[in-house]
Amino acid sequence: MAGEKQESASGTSSTFEVNDSDFEVSDVEGEMEEQEKMVKRREKIKKKMNERLEKKAQTLFEEKMRLEKEKKIQQGYNSVSHAYETSQSSNSSNISFSTVPMGKPPPFDGTDYARWSEDMQVHLYGLNPHLWTVVCVGVPQLGEDEVATPEYEHDMFHNAQVVRVIRSSLCKMEYNKV
Repeated sequence: MAGEKQESASGTSSTFEVNDSDFEVSDVEGEMEEQEKMVKRREKIKKKMNERLEKKAQTLFEEKMRLEKEKKIQQGYNSVSHAYETSQSSNSSNISFSTVPMGKPPPFDGTDYARWSEDMQVHLYGLNPHLWTVVCVGVPQLGEDEVATPEYEHDMFHNAQVVRVIRSSLCKMEYNKV
């Protein structure tokens, strides 16, 4: 193994170990000219150096991320619990979501419907994931002899919330079209 010293533009030097056997060019198709061999060897050297640099960069990145994580833990950033208070129910399948203010819904002025619909989807899902389900699936109407169940009433409540949020996002001209 031979050590080659290279000087960078900033004047610092770094040592890279180069093993010539790693960069030998095989002469499979007969005799190659010396110049072709040198070009192939340089390509192999560049490739190997890029691999080493990429590996070193990945190692440095992982080390920096580890240090940042330790720093955040020391400063107490992770000490706050993200378990927001929710109403407790005896039924474990009845999941309740916290009511975090999401701000105003995205406004719709009649232009760029595609963007508005995506923004509205995210807004509704952020309010409560069941709201977007109500938009996609809807709430079936009860028959004359059917009795409203608590789940049905909950779906109707979500439907009313969705209608209110969507209507409040419309400009006067678009609201009059609804």
